[in-house]
Amino acid sequence: MADIARRATLERGYDPRGFAIFAIGGASAAHAARYAAELGGREVVVPPTASVHAALGLTSSDVVFESGVSDRAMFPPDLGRLNANFGRLIARATADLRAMEFDPADITIQRSLDLRYRFQCHELNVAFPPGAADLAAADLERFDTRFDEVYEQHFGPGSGYREAGKEIVTFRVTATGRIRKPALHKQPRGPASAAPAKKGERLVFFEAIGDFTPTAIYAFERMTPGMILRGPAVIESDVTTIVVGPGDTAMVDEFYSVRLTLGAKEPR
Repeated sequence: MADIARRATLERGYDPRGFAIFAIGGASAAHAARYAAELGGREVVVPPTASVHAALGLTSSDVVFESGVSDRAMFPPDLGRLNANFGRLIARATADLRAMEFDPADITIQRSLDLRYRFQCHELNVAFPPGAADLAAADLERFDTRFDEVYEQHFGPGSGYREAGKEIVTFRVTATGRIRKPALHKQPRGPASAAPAKKGERLVFFEAIGDFTPTAIYAFERMTPGMILRGPAVIESDVTTIVVGPGDTAMVDEFYSVRLTLGAKEPR
């Protein structure tokens, strides 16, 4: 799993050490802290909806239509050709959303190009700022610079090859119909002691220790925002099990998410 996370971050030019791991899935909270440690991360967030979070995301996600057309051209292209391609794609994607009864005010348009340096086999998708108004020469100048920045973000400083020129492979439009999102309400923090949530103790094996060790067991339903506990510990609920490793800490935040901080004396 850590290898998959590396491919999703390092291979796209992002340092995983600068991100929190978000635990999704009923079993994820038992393992996420160890994946984070392998990646050099320091924080794991376990939402109270962890076991059904993917389904929650599906039901609260915006509706998105993507359209594209292959039309190879040297960059910068003729503005008439550029805007005509995007115009046809916008009309198609917008019609799909209007057929689903989305109001025009709730529709956003994102245009992008699959672009590459000439003589290369692989292209990168780079977006223009959101909007549907015709693009002008100044927009292409900014886009030109943005492509070079994105390329070096992916492949390293100095990897760009502006002298080769650039080639457009595909014109793309993403039309998004916004829907109402669930309202999240912050709760006030209470006492830091997690003693009221402790329901017992049992032996648990931790690889970091190399043996079974007495471990405090906590009931999630008794925990309230502001509570802090230190590992080794296990937080149990009806839908997931959160493992707090030796040297790690856990804190319940204002949204009832459990935030694990790896190897820290105090959670953030």
